[in-house]
Amino acid sequence: MKIIGHRGACGHAPENTLKSIRKALELGVDMIEIDVHPCKGYKDVFVIHDDTVDRTTNAKGRVVERPYEILRALDAGEGEKIPTLGMVIETIGNNTPLVIEMEFPGVEDIVIPKIGHYVTYGYHCNNFVFESYFPDILETCFVTIPDVPRAALVTGSSQGFFDWLSDLYVSAIVMDVRYADKTAVRRAEKRDMETWIYTVNDERDLKRAHHVGAHAVFTDYPDRIRQFLSSF
Repeated sequence: MKIIGHRGACGHAPENTLKSIRKALELGVDMIEIDVHPCKGYKDVFVIHDDTVDRTTNAKGRVVERPYEILRALDAGEGEKIPTLGMVIETIGNNTPLVIEMEFPGVEDIVIPKIGHYVTYGYHCNNFVFESYFPDILETCFVTIPDVPRAALVTGSSQGFFDWLSDLYVSAIVMDVRYADKTAVRRAEKRDMETWIYTVNDERDLKRAHHVGAHAVFTDYPDRIRQFLSSF
């Protein structure tokens, strides 16, 4: 079972900061997941989960309404700054795959060219995964840069839904641990898709993910989950 660092290793450092990313790398995760939002004017992409800065910084307001310079000046916890997508990619390098969750409308129009740039300059397509709840975003990713894998955040496991995901050549489904079941995992596997489960931070949830046959788990505590896995 693969371990995906959730927003870096956010149980140990402020989420989605370079400190959290570096901690995840130090702990030897198999992949790292982040969230992205555009700044004002869609001039760059910032790594932050919420569409406002209220919860994770020393300020308030919507990310998309703040210019680059203002966002970079904020304190994201422990003196860390909100990084851009490029900063995170260059911190990780070309070895650990980066899962990029996109939920803000239009953010894919900035993210896709940036990933294309890194691929052109030597990063492998498999070092990135585009992740979203939204079919339109996944479809745009598939049409524009099909060699970068896609993961679909899902809330159900109907037969028709999986047929639709197959049409987009989605390589993984991503499910909340509370709703994951063997039926979803089997339907995904029949279509050559893995099942990734979030957010797994304790032994009980890890046992559930293991029981249903998950291929990977998102966690805030990669070291803790690796230790639990060693006893299975």
